[in-house]
Amino acid sequence: MHFFLRFFYLPREGQEKVGKLPNLLSTFGLSPENHREGAEEYCITESLKASCKGESQVILMEHARYGRMELGRCVARNFGNIGCAKDVLNIMDYMCSGRKSCEVSVSDPALVRTQPCPLDFSSYLEVQYQCIEGRY
Repeated sequence: MHFFLRFFYLPREGQEKVGKLPNLLSTFGLSPENHREGAEEYCITESLKASCKGESQVILMEHARYGRMELGRCVARNFGNIGCAKDVLNIMDYMCSGRKSCEVSVSDPALVRTQPCPLDFSSYLEVQYQCIEGRY
C-alpha cells in the first residue's frame, strides 16, 4: 500500500481507489493563489511528459487547468471563449503525483470529458509540478 504525501491513497495495481487524504498544501507553504506562475502550456496535439531526475524524487502536481484560459501559444485568436476552464488537478494528481514520471496526452478522454468550453473550440492543458523527495 502506498500513501502519497498530499492528495490520494495510491492503490496497488488491481485495487480500487478508496478515498482522499487531507490536502496538505498549506503545510508545505504552497498556496493555490500563486500556482499559475511558472505553469507550462500543452496544446491539444501535445503530451505532458513529466519526470524527476533525482533517484528518490516523485512528482507533485501543484496546478492543472484544462480549457482556453488566455491567448498564447495554444490559442492565437479570441473568438469570445477565452476564460473557460476547469480545474483538473484531481485528474492530473491521479495520473502523475507520486510517480517518478508520467505522460498524459492533452486529448486524453479524462480531460476532454471535463468539457470546459464549447465543443468547436480546442482546449489546452496548463500544469505546474515540482519534484519532491519521496518513494514511488
